[in-house]
Amino acid sequence: MWSEQSAANVAKAIVDTIRDPLVVLDGNLGIVTASRSFYRLLKVVPGEIEGRRLFEIGARSWDSENLRTLLLRVLPLHTTVEDYEIEANWPTLGPRVMLVNARRVCQEREGNELILMAMSDITDRKRAEQALERAKESAEEANRIKSLFLAKMSHELRTPLNAVLAFSEVIKDQLFGDGTAAKYVEYATDIHTSGHLLLELIDDLLDLSKIEAGEYKVRDDVLFLREFFVDIVRVIEPLATAKRLSLVMDMADDLPRLRADKRAVKQMAFNLLSNAVKFTPEGGTITVHAFVRAEN
Repeated sequence: MWSEQSAANVAKAIVDTIRDPLVVLDGNLGIVTASRSFYRLLKVVPGEIEGRRLFEIGARSWDSENLRTLLLRVLPLHTTVEDYEIEANWPTLGPRVMLVNARRVCQEREGNELILMAMSDITDRKRAEQALERAKESAEEANRIKSLFLAKMSHELRTPLNAVLAFSEVIKDQLFGDGTAAKYVEYATDIHTSGHLLLELIDDLLDLSKIEAGEYKVRDDVLFLREFFVDIVRVIEPLATAKRLSLVMDMADDLPRLRADKRAVKQMAFNLLSNAVKFTPEGGTITVHAFVRAEN
C-alpha cells in the first residue's frame, strides 16, 4: 500500500515522462504543478512558478484572452477545452502553433477540483496543411488557366479555319461562274494565307513549353506594314461579310518598315480584328487605321 506521498511521487513521475507539456491549474488559473516539458517550453525553473498565474510566465508572449475565458469556465460550468489552437512566439521554440486541451480533475481526499491542461506542438502539421492548401489552390488556378487557354485557342483557331471554309466553299460551288478563274486563284491565295496562320497558331502552342522553360527567342523580322495588314484583313473579311460588316483600310502612304517578331505581331493584330468582328453590331463598320505619329 503506497503512502499518499509515494502516490504523489508516482503521479509526478508519470506526468514527467510525457513529452507534451502538462500543467495543473486551480480555479483562478494559478499553477499547482507542471511537467518538465512545460518548464522547458516556457523557459522557467521548476518550483519557482507554483502559485503564479498561467499567462504571467513565458514573457506573456502567449497570453490569449479567448483561451483564458475558456479555461475559467472549465470548473464552474464543467466544460472542456477541445483542440484550441494558439500561435505564439515561444521562449524556447520561436514561432510555433500549440494545440491546447483541458478538463477538470478531482483530488478525492481534499475534495479540490483542478484543471489539467495539455499542450501539443502541431506546427509541422499546420505547415503541411497550409502547403497542401496552397498546392490545391495552385492546381485549381492552373486548371482555370488551362480552361481559359483552351477557350481562347479555340476561338483563335476557329477564325482562320472559318475563313478557309468560306473561301473554299466559294471555289467548290463556283459562285462566280466558270469564267472567273482569276477570282478563284485569289481565293485560293487567301486559303493559303489562312492555312499558314493556322500553322503559326499551332507553332505558338508548341512554343508555350519554351516560354515556360525560358528558352523562347524573339525573332527579328522586317514587316512591311501595308502588306502585313492587307493579309490580316483578307483572312478576317469572310467573317465580317457574314455579319454584313464593312471593312475599311485607312493606311498612310509613308508607313515605315517595322522590326519585330512577325508571328507575334500578326497574332496581336489578328486578335484585335477578330474581336472587332465579334463585338461590332451587324451592319457596322470596322476601320483599320495606321499612321505615323509626329513627334513633339
